[in-house]
Amino acid sequence: HFSDLGLMDISAASVLVMAVQGEDIWLGGTFPMIHISLGDDIEHTVYSYNESNPYSFQGRRVKNLEFDRNGNLWIGTSKHGLNLLEKQKNQFRHYHWGMTTDNTLDIDPIRCICETTSGDLWFSFDRFGVGIQHPDGDQELYTRFYEIDGTVRDINRVRSIFQDSQGNIWIGDLEGLGIY
Repeated sequence: HFSDLGLMDISAASVLVMAVQGEDIWLGGTFPMIHISLGDDIEHTVYSYNESNPYSFQGRRVKNLEFDRNGNLWIGTSKHGLNLLEKQKNQFRHYHWGMTTDNTLDIDPIRCICETTSGDLWFSFDRFGVGIQHPDGDQELYTRFYEIDGTVRDINRVRSIFQDSQGNIWIGDLEGLGIY
């Protein structure tokens, strides 16, 4: 049977996403982010924004959690862009998307995060397409799909990004499926 863990910080209805690495469980949802450590005792830590600490978690409503090949945790939020929990430093860094000068992408919901075999990180923005963060720090932004019939449409509301065994990137949005 299911039983309550006694975590007063969350309700089951507010858990939107989970990520697991070893004996660590990360929860995101309509609350600040929560880390649960499994072991002899179940312990948890709540991460929320602390104005006096530039390395604190920024945001609420976590939409996506993705570990990269180095064990860092990328966190996509609904209104506060990207956060990165750097494993070596055990601190958060708010990750600014530098492709626009007005920071509109910084507040757009991050729906998906996908790390490719080359180490690129692909992020989907709810209204502004798909961004790629290369390991060297360079960024690319794709905002258009080119259909087989020659028409062009905006990429928006992407809900899934996946790399297949051939290295192709599949992007699913609310209007269809594209491949890069």
